[in-house]
Amino acid sequence: MEISPRPVLLVAPPVTFEATFPLGLASLATVLRSRGRPVEGLDLRLFPDALGRRLSRSPVPSLVVLETSIRNVRVVRRLLAQVRASGDIRTAVVGTAAALHPDAFLGPGQADFAVTGDPEEGIPALVDLLEGGRGRTPAGVAAADGVLGPTDPAWLPGDRLPVPDREVFPQVHYGSHDIRRGPPRAAVETSRGCPLACSFCPVPARYRGTWRGRDPEAVLDEMARLRRDFGTRRFLFEDEQPLGDPLAFGRLLTLVRRRLPGVELQFPNGLRGDLLDQEWVEEMAAAGTRQVAIGVESVSSEVRSRIGRPLDDGHLDGLLRTMQRHGIRVTGYFLAGLPEAHGRDGLDLARAALDGRFDYVHFSVCWPWRRLVEIPTAGMRRAARWRALAYGLAYGNPRRLIRLREDRDLPWGRWPALARRLATWMRAGSQGGGGW
Repeated sequence: MEISPRPVLLVAPPVTFEATFPLGLASLATVLRSRGRPVEGLDLRLFPDALGRRLSRSPVPSLVVLETSIRNVRVVRRLLAQVRASGDIRTAVVGTAAALHPDAFLGPGQADFAVTGDPEEGIPALVDLLEGGRGRTPAGVAAADGVLGPTDPAWLPGDRLPVPDREVFPQVHYGSHDIRRGPPRAAVETSRGCPLACSFCPVPARYRGTWRGRDPEAVLDEMARLRRDFGTRRFLFEDEQPLGDPLAFGRLLTLVRRRLPGVELQFPNGLRGDLLDQEWVEEMAAAGTRQVAIGVESVSSEVRSRIGRPLDDGHLDGLLRTMQRHGIRVTGYFLAGLPEAHGRDGLDLARAALDGRFDYVHFSVCWPWRRLVEIPTAGMRRAARWRALAYGLAYGNPRRLIRLREDRDLPWGRWPALARRLATWMRAGSQGGGGW
């Protein structure tokens, strides 16, 4: 009797209480399934106790893959210990923290392997190798007992970036917002990496400064399938840097306008305002863009220049006026605890919170990435207190709330739920936003 191969288990650990679609793990699932590998997915942000239950039943996974970020190191290490304690199961870590600091996860009671390149390259080759020594040695995979593959990470070209699987992590779990009503939504990825070098961001270091874009036609095909299969009419572009190729970005907007009229586009990941201009805003609005987040990071233009975000105040003001004219809701992203701010968090965050040009504001605590931090430092906890105060100032502002109510962004029937959500954000401390 032929024995079925054991499944590969892909695990999305919690970072915050937000549960966005795990695009990276779902893309890895696509590649594994295309090679005939059974794959299972667990999102512990949605089902916190699911890992223990899964490990207690058969068949035992051949490999457990956990996704890391610089903000969930402690959680991932705890989950790795849980997997190892449940039996002789191989483990691997992928994601930003694993790529930048593989040694932090390797060793007794922790991971067997850490992927420093694209998981879609390293993990399938690793699975082949573990099952009877078949296949090639995976590139960019570190092992607990030393380097396994070549030290240079392996990158997929843009035209080979896979379409994420929507079954291993069921799309129906991510199709609606947990608070606001609206049409079915889906996260998509049009590119990977970033060639820029903002001091607070680990993404360029993770990808060694590379940026790779998917073919706009392939992205449109994926969006059309999502609309056909799930009724998706709201698309969230989760790229680290969607503006890496302006020609491709413009082509994508044109295709959306022609082939998917009536859909809504959102850019929630913090677009670089210095890379946008008013013509881009016009094109984005024509393609159906209704919400945009801009990574401002600091109200001080001097601080922005120090962190590699040279956004001029006049340029930002022009962008915001143009977006307002087109009915685009704008969220300003700001960081507490930037070393380059020289301790001016209180004043700067208060100014950001009270800036009436933004419909919404979002505050995160700057998290070290050149070294990994499992437990927030005293400075990070102090920044988290300033962050909580800024949220109170921002959404305790009657003018902002009245405007959002008039614009139908805050329906009366949902205010209690929205108030609870704000309270959760204020209590979330240093873990309150951002994943990397």
